[in-house]
Amino acid sequence: KIAVTNFKLNESYLRHNPELAAKLDDLIFIKEMESPYGRLKDVHDQVNALQIENEKLVEVSQSSGLSKADEAIFRVTDEIEKAEAKEISNKCLYPLQQIKKAIQEQQSIPHIESEVNRLSGLEDKALDLIDELMEERKREHEKKNKTVPKIGGDNKPAVTYKARKTREKVNPIILADKTLLDTQEDIEQYLGVLRSSMEKIINDGKRIQITDK
Repeated sequence: KIAVTNFKLNESYLRHNPELAAKLDDLIFIKEMESPYGRLKDVHDQVNALQIENEKLVEVSQSSGLSKADEAIFRVTDEIEKAEAKEISNKCLYPLQQIKKAIQEQQSIPHIESEVNRLSGLEDKALDLIDELMEERKREHEKKNKTVPKIGGDNKPAVTYKARKTREKVNPIILADKTLLDTQEDIEQYLGVLRSSMEKIINDGKRIQITDK
C-alpha cells in the first residue's frame, strides 16, 4: 500500500511514460491481490525503477523552478540597486527567497509548479514597493525643495532627486487580434501593433514590462 502511495504525488507525470505507467498499474494490481506474497520481489523491483524515474522528474522540475526563482531575484535585486532602495531590500526579496526555499524542499511536481507560478505576482509586488518608495521620495523632494526667492542669491534646490521611470505592462498575446498567424502579412500586422503600442509607452517616458497577464 505504501509503495503505491509514494508515487501518488507525481503519478500523472510518471504515466507520461508508458513503461512507468505499466509498472504503476502492476503495483496497484499486486496491492489488490488477496495473497501478494509471491510477488513481493516484483514490488521491490517496480518500486526501485519508479523511484529512480520519480527522482529524475523532480530534479528536472526543481532545476527549472530554481532557475526561474533566481532570475526573478536577480531582476528585483537589480531594480533595488538602481533605485538605491536598500531599506526595503528584505521586504522585496524575502517572499521570492521563500519560494526558492519551498522549491528546493518540495518533492511534489504539481506543488513545485504552483510555487513557480507565484513568482510573477511576487516580483510585481516587489517592483510596486520600489515604485511606491520612489514616489514617496519624489513627494519629499518636491516638499523640501519649494524655493523661496532670495535677494542676490540663486534658488537651486537644496535636495537632489534621482528620477525613475514608471512601469507599464505589455502582454504581447492580448495585442494579437488572432492566435494563428499563417502569412507574412499577419506577422507584419501583429508586429506593427506591438511596435506602435511599445513606442507610445516609451514616448510617454515610461518603461515597458513584458508580462503574460
